[in-house]
Amino acid sequence: MREQFELGAFFHNKRTIGLLLIGSILCVGFAMCVASIWPAIQVEQGPIVVRDAFLTTEVAPNGTTGERATEFPVDTPRIWCIVDVEAPKPVRVGVRWYYGEKLLWDHIQVVERRGGWYIEPPPGEQFAAGEYRVEVYLVRKAIRTLYFRVVAPK
Repeated sequence: MREQFELGAFFHNKRTIGLLLIGSILCVGFAMCVASIWPAIQVEQGPIVVRDAFLTTEVAPNGTTGERATEFPVDTPRIWCIVDVEAPKPVRVGVRWYYGEKLLWDHIQVVERRGGWYIEPPPGEQFAAGEYRVEVYLVRKAIRTLYFRVVAPK
């Protein structure tokens, strides 16, 4: 009886080992299929490139912009951040506006080629003089930072 039990255990273990081997082969095969498809997916979607990012005070309804600037007077009514993106399809781009280290505004929008965001002081007020920055980001990671200054009249 003892010999039958050991022999049965051997066949049971052999079956378990066989199933594990078959499972491993299937997993490796699946991984190889996914690995061969994944690069095609990445190529198909293509890279997302921020071609340009700049600050200005003027944006016309047709999309043309005023001169680029990094310094603005305190009585500037609105400061725009313009971002030009190259991507195979519309992409979510975000901007974070800071005054010193204080976050003023964080906003995301879907951009096809060009996106524009602006900040403005509350009605009847002016920008505080000081150092500002705008972080342009994709998926929460800053990819471009623009620095600017708001100055009081001399």
